[in-house]
Amino acid sequence: MGTPNAAVVAAGPFCCPEDVEYEPLKDLLAYAAAEKPDCVMLLGPFVDTEHPAVKAGSLDVTFDHLFATAVRSAVETLCEQSPGTRVVLVPSTRDAHLDLVFPQVRSV
Repeated sequence: MGTPNAAVVAAGPFCCPEDVEYEPLKDLLAYAAAEKPDCVMLLGPFVDTEHPAVKAGSLDVTFDHLFATAVRSAVETLCEQSPGTRVVLVPSTRDAHLDLVFPQVRSV
């Protein structure tokens, strides 16, 4: 089992500017699966409004689909591999697929 009371905290964006493969996120979650911390906290953006493909409108899928297939599925895999790890996702004002639910200041 991993280190007691350990946590992994990371802030997005979680993919490289040249693609939307989410390799950094996959690597981070593989590390978490091996270490089995008590908590993994991921701070958005998850589908970044500043990503070149999002800004250009060149994605072949919706933002929701990209989040579901890239982020949610990777988190679900972590939960299966490390059932004692709690995962917390914190959205960002730069998330393209979410409505802002908390009062947040967004610079324009």
